[in-house]
Amino acid sequence: MALTEESKIDKIEVVGGDTDWVHVQVRTKLIIKKDGVKISDSYDRTTYGPAHDVSTIANAEVKAICQTVFTDARKTAYLAANPPGPPKPTPPA
Repeated sequence: MALTEESKIDKIEVVGGDTDWVHVQVRTKLIIKKDGVKISDSYDRTTYGPAHDVSTIANAEVKAICQTVFTDARKTAYLAANPPGPPKPTPPA
């Protein structure tokens, strides 16, 4: 009995048409197989905003989409509406 996991990006969406900026949502599907037969699947979603450091994105397709849609104008509009605040305090151990 061999259990295997397969993870793949199955959806990339550009969302936020009612604002001057957009976000990129990436859905990853995790498939669990037993002896080559799918027995389970689940989804995880990651969202990237205009303030995200695009150079840290590992997937080339997602990175290219972010580089295309996160224009300087959209970054400026996003930061004007969502200014970075002070750092959050570290909770006590």
